[in-house]
Amino acid sequence: MRFAKHVTEGVQIEPALHHNSVALESMFDTMDEGISVFSADLELAAMNRRFREILGLPESLCRLGTPFADFIRYNAERGDYGPGDIDEQVRERVERARRCEPHRFERERPDGTIMEIRGRPLPDGGFVTIYTDITKRARAERALRESKAVLDDTLEYTDQGISIVDADLRVLATNRRFRELLDFPERLCRLDNQTHFADFIRYNAERGDYGPGDVDEQVRSRVELARRFEPHRFERERPDGTMLEIRGTPIPGRAS
Repeated sequence: MRFAKHVTEGVQIEPALHHNSVALESMFDTMDEGISVFSADLELAAMNRRFREILGLPESLCRLGTPFADFIRYNAERGDYGPGDIDEQVRERVERARRCEPHRFERERPDGTIMEIRGRPLPDGGFVTIYTDITKRARAERALRESKAVLDDTLEYTDQGISIVDADLRVLATNRRFRELLDFPERLCRLDNQTHFADFIRYNAERGDYGPGDVDEQVRSRVELARRFEPHRFERERPDGTMLEIRGTPIPGRAS
């Protein structure tokens, strides 16, 4: 009876295991990331559909047991790694794979696809690698960096002096003309999140830009005024005779 009971349980369990296996394979094959698993012998042990798609690999190459070196050679021959000796490109990457070290980097394919590639070793040897298409995100970040570079150049070479502070009155940016017009030393204009609006006010007060009076009070009153984040426009004459028109505008989301 005990034997029969075990047989009956086995018959009941096998369909459940098969169902779970099918579900797992289906999930694996429909993931947005490409996944490959190579054995300790650097042979393909598992992969999903997205792995073939994201890397543009032919079906003939994506068979279990295919050596890792074959994938590298295929990529090298079509120029995925840029110019260079193909045999050397293969040798270097295979040697690196043999070390089975965790890694994470980005690579742009010749067709413009940008991938984030993450790999980590498996307990019994070999490694699993995950390929994520980050083309849209990477291009957006690149465009943002390029726009910022243009903005920085425009800011740096405009004829007006400009400074930007955040809601805590920390100085986020200054340009060359700002430093020239107000004759501030370079040490005061370092953008390391350590310079505060009050530091500029104190420097001005100590050299007499605001006329006679208690320096601490001059700093306090002007910092308090700045904390209101109200639009303002006025003229001020510096001790050297320079006349400045000063305009301030709050930045949406900056003011607290």
